[in-house]
Amino acid sequence: DRVLTIGSDTVWFWMEMSDVVQEVGGEPVQVQWFRPDSLVGARSDPGTSRLVRDTKDGQIRAAEIAAEYDEDAERYLLGVRNPGAPGASPVTRSILSDKFGFRTTTYGPAQALQAGVNETWTYARTIVVTLKRIVEGRDSLTDSLGGPVMIAKVTSDAASQGAVPFWSLVAALSITLAIMNVLPIPALDGGQLLFLLYEAVTRRRPSVRVRLVAQQVGMILLIGFMAFIIFNDIMRL
Repeated sequence: DRVLTIGSDTVWFWMEMSDVVQEVGGEPVQVQWFRPDSLVGARSDPGTSRLVRDTKDGQIRAAEIAAEYDEDAERYLLGVRNPGAPGASPVTRSILSDKFGFRTTTYGPAQALQAGVNETWTYARTIVVTLKRIVEGRDSLTDSLGGPVMIAKVTSDAASQGAVPFWSLVAALSITLAIMNVLPIPALDGGQLLFLLYEAVTRRRPSVRVRLVAQQVGMILLIGFMAFIIFNDIMRL
């Protein structure tokens, strides 16, 4: 799932949820999240903190949920902290397991490999769905994308929470970069695949001039896009 908003605040990375939850304290807050197509999981009954199984696909859900204060952690928790993180208290585990249906599972090597493939596929599909929503205008470009500044911030936050959140973030970033790299932009690998596809269909290679101009246009687009993303990161700090 991808959390979209908590109250009136847009959430970009899941690590940002903690900061937003602290601002609202223990007051009930409206949480909105998106579940990609064909994924099956949990949803919250309106007005409660209890989640139940749901099989509807590709829907945006909303529910009113109240955070609980954890004396050991000295902060409000909304079930977004890793229960396996160092120092995770029993209250944290209770919130996650009892109210949000999370369970800690130990995998053997074969099961871990299968789970890794499944998680990679699920996350990749989430990225594709997010890009589709941006193109369709259903998601804001400025709220949905982040650059080096935001990556540095969330990486630091993830590292402070332990090895599992940190390496999970590294894996997520790697998947994101892999998908972005195959977009049909001439300066990226996706652009080269586009040229190869053109050659396979027409049985002739694009001229050197066409390839050179396409590369230059692609680089200009990438540089402009990165400048926009970095500026957007700075404005969101």
